[in-house]
Order: sequence, then structure tokens, then C-alpha cells
Amino acid sequence: MFLDLFVHLPAESKPFIDNHKTQMRKLFVTAFITITTFALTSCGGNSQNVEKEGPLDFSAVWTSHQDYVLGYIGENYQRFYFLIDSIKMDTEDTLHYHVWGKYRIKDRVSSYEGKVRILGEISTLPKKYQVDEEVNPQSGTQIYGITSEWNLNAIDINESIKGKMTSTFYIKDGKAIFDDIDHYSDSFCNNQFEGILSSPTTSEQKCCWGACRIPDCGDLDIGEGEFSPNEKYLTYGWQSYHDASVEGTEEGWEKEIQSRWNLEPDTLLKLSPCPYTENKEKDEVYGPQTRLSIKKFYKSLVSGTDLHAVCLSDNEIKLVLLREKELTQGYALNDIFKLIDNAHAFTDGEWMDTIVALSFPNGNTIYHQISDGGGWNHIWLADGYDALAPSSSPWMWTRIALINDSDGFVNIHEEPNVHSKTVRTIKENEIFYFTPISKSEWYPVSLKEDFPSIGYIHKSRIKTFGDFPRDLQKEIKHRLSGC
Repeated sequence: MFLDLFVHLPAESKPFIDNHKTQMRKLFVTAFITITTFALTSCGGNSQNVEKEGPLDFSAVWTSHQDYVLGYIGENYQRFYFLIDSIKMDTEDTLHYHVWGKYRIKDRVSSYEGKVRILGEISTLPKKYQVDEEVNPQSGTQIYGITSEWNLNAIDINESIKGKMTSTFYIKDGKAIFDDIDHYSDSFCNNQFEGILSSPTTSEQKCCWGACRIPDCGDLDIGEGEFSPNEKYLTYGWQSYHDASVEGTEEGWEKEIQSRWNLEPDTLLKLSPCPYTENKEKDEVYGPQTRLSIKKFYKSLVSGTDLHAVCLSDNEIKLVLLREKELTQGYALNDIFKLIDNAHAFTDGEWMDTIVALSFPNGNTIYHQISDGGGWNHIWLADGYDALAPSSSPWMWTRIALINDSDGFVNIHEEPNVHSKTVRTIKENEIFYFTPISKSEWYPVSLKEDFPSIGYIHKSRIKTFGDFPRDLQKEIKHRLSGC
């Protein structure tokens, strides 16, 4: 099965296999490695693209479609709510991930942290074709399957969850994409988790969840066209879902989604509607909890202690300690706290992320990209690079943008000045990407996200996500988060 993956993968997925070749050696016997190495060579794997492309990251597969995640615990199928706030690939072992989030059982919500590891079996699945009337550009795409092992530990109580998840994905532009090609089909499901919740106060209980359907759920799900809870289990947390399903309106579903975590103010994650613009009320995007998290980060950074408490992995802690001067810009903690209180916050379409801009008096700006649960996804330095990425694998920030020019076009210059050669022209409503550089009037731009820059545009000619047309904001938000 695994050999078949090497033989039949499309050309765009070759960088993924090349990058994981070292990791695969840890999982398979030497004889099998010889076979796969031969298969790679036969398929024309381009080793020159390995470092440029980087390993395939499955984080987006696991965090997609979280509004559609349903779960249960125990013999009575008590409803179980599960949310991933942040998940990051380990910088040294790319089969290993660090994850943080929350889960809810009845009226108790617990934060968790844990580890995810991709297991050895990667399968080639049949191509999928659309089953609805809408044109799906991914119809006929090759699908792949992975199995991952999850070990989660509650932070506030002595409780753990262990099990395995099966996921399907396809590869587009070198990225792993959540497989929702046939999401209108009756049996559609993905990210199917089966495991056990263990606690000293209770016996081990079966714990399962998944997107759209739940694995191994017996007679809980009686729906033919979609998930529908059996009425005899409604008193075990399924009443609100049942009511929303019967009502069948967008408003009803929105209320059901928000009620999943809305138990006590300021203590639980608020699943408000996806933020589309930077022009919302400040506390909607940048609330007290986010400010407190950033202050806790800087206090821990300056003291060199308790950085694990702000959801950073061991490798990330080493990196931020090395970059303390860049992150603090040499300012005292009290001065930084004032900046945090008055910082500008915004989103770029990823509804579970807040980007907080700390503008220091010296002209440099540090951007903290934080999930709703308080976990750090990125810290973008004044030069545009991620403080959480090692220097051996640097990651430069690219923000989505449109041109801001009444003439309907803007020239990309080869050098950061208006007199240099024009390498390309960007027209009105054409999406591109830029990297904000502190103390610079000119920003490097690229035509694709996370791709190298092809030239420079003056910052006054850039329109950011918050000023996009509303319809375009919605389209980008759905593409990024699936909500």
C-alpha cells in the first residue's frame, strides 16, 4: 500500500515525499527503504525543491471544518465537544505535532495540551468526484489517507485522552488540503477519531469524534442524509443540535454553534461569527484574554520562566529566548505592557486567529499571531520573519492584499524604488501577497502565498484584508477556515 503511494503520486506531491524520506526511515525496515528510494528516483523526485518546498504540514487538515465536529463519550453517548486552538509541526521531527485546545463534557470545559504523531501507513485512495450539481474544481482529484496517534492531557484536571484518527486529504500547490470534495454525499465524514478518556475518578470511557459523522456510534446517529441524533439520547446533550436540525435555518445553526462553549463569560472560548474586517469593535477581535496572554508571554520571556504556560513547544522556547532582544526591542516590561494595552489588532481572514501589532517607539513593529484559545501560531519580527521558526528553515510572512490605486494598476519594481525596472503590473482586484517590513516604505511582494518575492511595491499602494469588498472577504474566509 505504501509503495503504491510512491508510484502513483502526482508530480506536485513529489516534494512532500522527498522531504519525508528521512522521517520514513524511522518507520520502515531497511529493505523497504531501498524499494521506496528506488521508486522516488524512478518518479523523478527533484531534490532541489526539497528545502524550498518544506515538508507537508497536516495542521490545516485537522483544524478545518471544526464547526462540523461532533463527538460523544461513554455508553449513553453523552455529547462531547472538541476544539483545536492551535497545532504546530515540530521543527525537528516533522511527523510530530504539538497541539492545544479545549473539550467539553456536560457543563465542564477543560483545556488540554498534547502530542500528535503521524503513523506509518499512508494510503492511496480512489479519486473522488463531485456528487452535487455545483462545479467542483477538485472533482477527480487523487485522495490520500493518513492515520495519526493523539495523546492529550487536560491542564486543569487529571484526565487524558488517547486514540487514533483517520483523515483524508489531497495535495494542492504543495499543501495538504482537507478532503471535502464529496461533502454533499450522505456518508461524508473526515478526521474520524476513536479513543479512550481516562480519569482516576471514573472508569475508562470510549471517546469518539469526527467531522460530519462520528465513528463507532451505534444507534446514536439515525440520519440517512446527514448526522441526526436518536431521540432517546437527546437528554445527553443532543437537544440543541436536534432543534437546530429541525429548524433548518442559518440562524438556528449559528446559535447551536455558539452555545457549544457559551457557558460562562470570559472563561470559555467565544465562537462568534467569523470576523471579516479590521473595522470591528476592538474587544471583538482583541479582548482582555488576548491582552493578558501577550503580557504573560513577555513577562515569562523577560524572566526566562514559565514559557510552557503560553503554549510554546520546547524548540519554540529556545528560539524566543535567543531572540529576546528582537522581541522586546530593548524596552522595559512596563513600557511593553502599555504597548499591549493600546495595540492594533486585526484579522486576515483566518477567523480563529488574531494578529496583534506591537508598534515600538523606535519604529519597529512585532506582530503576534494568536489563536482564540491563546496559543501562538507565529511571531512576526520587524524583518518579516517568524521568531518561532529556526534560522535553518526561515519562514517569511506573506499577507493577502489588493492594490490601492485609482489608476487601476500598480507596477512591481525590481528594487525598492520607483526608478528601478518594472518586473510586472498588478491590476485591480488581482490578489497578491506582501511582507510588512518595519521602517521601510517599500514591501516585497509575491503572487502566491509563501512564495519568494518577485519585487517591491510602495506600502501606500497596498490594500489589506480589512478594506476588501465584503463578498471577497467572505470568499477568502471560507477558503481559509471552512467556517
